[in-house]
Order: sequence, then C-alpha cells, then structure tokens
Amino acid sequence: MIRTILIDDEMKAREILKKMISAYCPQLEIIGEGNDVESGIQIISSLNPDLVFLDIHLGNQISFDILTQFDSSKFDIIFTSGHSEYGVSAFKVNAIDYLLKPVDSDDLITAVQKVISKKELFSKVKEESLSIAVHVNDIVEYIN
Repeated sequence: MIRTILIDDEMKAREILKKMISAYCPQLEIIGEGNDVESGIQIISSLNPDLVFLDIHLGNQISFDILTQFDSSKFDIIFTSGHSEYGVSAFKVNAIDYLLKPVDSDDLITAVQKVISKKELFSKVKEESLSIAVHVNDIVEYIN
C-alpha cells in the first residue's frame, strides 16, 4: 500500500478525490488530510507519507510553501488544481503529475501508475547490488 495524504482547502474536493481513489486506485491508503499550509506541514511531518496529493491554492497561501519545509525525495507529489499556470513550477519541485480539476479518472489512474512504476524501479535498484569495477595495481576491485 502507498501511504497517501490529501491536502486541499476545499472539503468537497477532498471527498471527491477520496471516492475516486477508493474506486480506481486500491493501491493507495489515505492516512490523513490537511486543508492549509500549516496542517499540511504538520501532517506530512507526523505521518511520513509516500504520496501527497496537493492543491496549489490553499486559502490565501500557496502549497509550494509546504514543500520548502521538506526534502523533495521523501515523498511523491501529485498536484491537483483548477489553475493550469502552475504546471511548470510543479515539475520544478519534481512532481509526478499535475491534474487539473475536475480530476479525470483516467488521468488519476495514469498519475498513480507513474508513482507505482517509480516505486517498483527504486525497489528493484535497492535489491540489486550496484557496484563499479575499479582497477587498482592490476587487480579489479568492486565498490558498491
């Protein structure tokens, strides 16, 4: 299961996304929700999610303020927004995808599949012993 958090200032948007995730993305487990920058920071810090669905506008603040508090490799991000003009900024913070509201089920499934594929790839890399061969005085040594 992929531990997932939803952060959106609109409760109805969170409810719709939860229903869509339940219907189309059984690999995701929703472990928490936030509705503003402060609650987003708090819930990410306390629950250490694998994936965060993040709205761009959170009241009069912007969700990028949350991301400045964390190492971007700690969790994956899928932005959900009614505003298309933040797409480039989203990918600069290594977002997996940027879904425009209302979220389309096919787009949601595709975005989640990207997360799953990334996790499978990193899992495979961790399982394999990665090493390089180094020649030292006519001897080959392998360094992990």
